[in-house]
Amino acid sequence: MAVLVVGEEGMAVAERLAAIGHPVVLALLRDDESLEYLWRSNDHEITIDLDDRPPERADLVYLTRPVAHVNRVASVARRLGASAVWTPYPDTEATHRGVIEGAGLALVDGADLVSTAVRVARTSHTSRIELLDALLDAHERWAEIDAAVSEAMDRVDARQQLTDRFGYAEAVANRLLDLPLARRTRLARTELLEERSDCVAALDALGPDQGLVDS
Repeated sequence: MAVLVVGEEGMAVAERLAAIGHPVVLALLRDDESLEYLWRSNDHEITIDLDDRPPERADLVYLTRPVAHVNRVASVARRLGASAVWTPYPDTEATHRGVIEGAGLALVDGADLVSTAVRVARTSHTSRIELLDALLDAHERWAEIDAAVSEAMDRVDARQQLTDRFGYAEAVANRLLDLPLARRTRLARTELLEERSDCVAALDALGPDQGLVDS
């Protein structure tokens, strides 16, 4: 599970996550709402980030304390593909909770580091498998999907067609509308199957779950 830790107060958390093998990037939030990336870990090794580079992806963003720029944190989390924001404060302010959940992210609060990390990783992998299953289903129905989209008045109507007629979630419908033709090939379908297999293996590696996904 890749984690972006925002805030210098999260140094100890970042080091503990790195010690148990999670890829971690530690960043500070500047006054202008930009992020300064300090260091990153890979295979338990921590290196100073001299290039100030953002991570390619993150499954979870750890917010060390409620901040005024929570909108920016939520935006970064979405751009990196995170499924959740984690804060150690169980009484997270309602405004912060609203911003985070309004961005389509789960808000996880609590201080149990390992169990929280495993829980969020399981949620992330499960959500990804659900998306992959929907994309695989679409690969069998492109003719129907194209016909429905071609009848739509605009993008909003097209998305509604995909959610109403095919039962796709809104996020999946948006993904299908943005999917280039090159991603509809047989090879692309094979890549989806391989990614799904990797996600299921990652879920299995987390230990027993509550039957969230069949392998």
